[in-house]
Amino acid sequence: DITKGDIVVASHPFKPSVTIIKRITKITNKGFFLEGDNPDPTASEDSHNFGVVPHHLILGKVKI
Repeated sequence: DITKGDIVVASHPFKPSVTIIKRITKITNKGFFLEGDNPDPTASEDSHNFGVVPHHLILGKVKI
C-alpha cells in the first residue's frame, strides 16, 4: 500500500520519458500530490507545477 509520506517513483505527467522521485504529501480520489524534499522550491518540478499525479503513473514505492 502507498500512503502519505512514502517516497515513490513515477512517470512525469507531461514528460513521459522523465522519471521522477517524490514524496506523497496528499492522497486524493484523482491521485497523489507529490512534492520534492529539496528545500529550494525552484530546484525541481513537483505537484505544485503539474498537479495531482494519477495512480497509473506511479511506478513503485521506494524502500528505505
